Amino acid sequence: MINSNFATGSVTATGVICQMGVEDCQVPVGCLVGGTFVGTVLVEVCYDPQAVSPTWVAFGSSLTAPGTAKIDVPVKAVRLRCSAFTSGTIVGGIGALMGTI
Repeated sequence: MINSNFATGSVTATGVICQMGVEDCQVPVGCLVGGTFVGTVLVEVCYDPQAVSPTWVAFGSSLTAPGTAKIDVPVKAVRLRCSAFTSGTIVGGIGALMGTI
């Protein structure tokens, strides 16, 4: 589990783009997806990332183009995951929001 104020990553296939523990965040968490790609990105949240087999749940709608998502409910971890990939490069970031998204 990554525990920091910001997490970034990129993929050129299906898989986790980036993941961040957010249980200590006192502000909403924002997710940003960018790049030039044909694929599907899911914003997923977890309520117990320390479990032997953590359960990740999709949050909101999937992204098939660059976009943003705001998570303002209490969760312990957030990740961006590419669930379907055809071409390009998908980049993503997760971080605490100080303003609005």
